[in-house]
Amino acid sequence: MNPTELVERVIDLGHERLPEALELLHPDAVWVVDDERPPLRGHEEIARFVAAELERLSPDVPEPVTSSLTQVGNTVLVYGQLRIPHTGGRRFVEMQQIAWVYEVEGDRISRVTRYRTWAEARRAAGIEPGTPPTRRFNPWRLLQFVPA
Repeated sequence: MNPTELVERVIDLGHERLPEALELLHPDAVWVVDDERPPLRGHEEIARFVAAELERLSPDVPEPVTSSLTQVGNTVLVYGQLRIPHTGGRRFVEMQQIAWVYEVEGDRISRVTRYRTWAEARRAAGIEPGTPPTRRFNPWRLLQFVPA
């Protein structure tokens, strides 16, 4: 798998199939969730964090929606949105911009860093503005007309 395919596979597996997703990360992979907490290191620490967050956020678990992947060398920039359901009181869904930078070493992901803005992630990845994506996703495919 090339870096883009590897990252796409991890995204597809998500937290629902976390053990399989972790197999695509180096055993000592680093996941930087935000600047306010120390990076998570290794499969066990990442798995514990994900389980704790799923329990804490349930039933309103945010859902990442991927827009595009841009690969430059062994770095993959992922643009997306975070779909955050709110069920307390009036029900609604909030959308927030989000991005990740995946670093790949060999055939596994070595580091994942989350960013709150696309511009911040693009700068961190060293990708020039206007660089075309390697892979683009269509989040509205369910709304497209498909002839019978």
